[in-house]
Amino acid sequence: MQTRRPATISIALLGLYSCLATSPCRASYKPLGPEATYNAPAEPINLEDYPGRLQRLHTIVDACTRTMATAACDWKLVGPDAAVRTPFGIRKVQFAWLRSALRNASVASSISAKDAAAKQSALEAASGGLRDADLHLDQELARQHESPKGARDVASERAALKSILASGGYTQQVPPTLWERLRDRILGWLSRRLNAISESQSSQLIVNLLLISLILVVCGAMLWWFARKVQSQRLLLTPPRAPHPSAPSAQDWEKWLDQGRSFARQQQWREAIHHVYWSAISCLESRGLWPADRARTPREYLGLLAARPETLADLNTLTRSFEHTWYGDQTAGQLEFDRACALLERLAQ
Repeated sequence: MQTRRPATISIALLGLYSCLATSPCRASYKPLGPEATYNAPAEPINLEDYPGRLQRLHTIVDACTRTMATAACDWKLVGPDAAVRTPFGIRKVQFAWLRSALRNASVASSISAKDAAAKQSALEAASGGLRDADLHLDQELARQHESPKGARDVASERAALKSILASGGYTQQVPPTLWERLRDRILGWLSRRLNAISESQSSQLIVNLLLISLILVVCGAMLWWFARKVQSQRLLLTPPRAPHPSAPSAQDWEKWLDQGRSFARQQQWREAIHHVYWSAISCLESRGLWPADRARTPREYLGLLAARPETLADLNTLTRSFEHTWYGDQTAGQLEFDRACALLERLAQ
């Protein structure tokens, strides 16, 4: 075992040496050039002077492109990076890409003319890099001519807004009351419970039953309201029957009144007031305030108008006048008749 270990180490060292001796292994590692490791401090420069710095770099790139000479393509001509002072702070601009482009052109120009193919390939690659660098400088220069965004001074506008808000013309924010906080918590809890129910597939049947029950309750309430409305207004689907010939409304109330006036011209005041009273009963009965029935007493007619106090008062006064003259045998005259006609006129309106 001890004789095999030195042999194994010797074979491994021989393989490593042979790999380093061949060109593919050497090409797999490419150290950074001096232009990429340049670490000089950035040059502070004002924003107004920065376009001039870019123009000088343009001149260097153009000279290198025209001559492809080692002196014109020296990457040290670029100088340090720039620290541009802007209204928003320091903007650091790095030129490592430009140094690499110039160094590649310098290396391509130094290749021996004996290897024409390699020199031509290197010069073409370097020319492409210089074109890209020139385009990059153009873009950087165009950015400097754009108007900076957000540089507007808003101090005066801010002061004006503060004075408007301080004038008291706007309501201040009021924190929610205890009741509002409790209401929001209850509504939030209820919303979470409903969302949990709606998301659960097992509870979908319960939700559907609740919805159907709610619809049935609403429809039942509407039907009950409609039935009550029909009953209160006594809506009849068939035409009303003609009153009995003995009912007061069987004769038009104006005809009752004409007969009363005829008795008044004959100074039969008792009969005149009697007909005026039945003219009022006929008028109210024809409006459907009660079913036609000749057998009612005057006091029963008053009981039927208990729900209409505005009509009850006038009919009550007319009833007393009628009872005093017709049943009480009290004397009456033109004045009592005129009062009865006035009450009838108000009832007939």
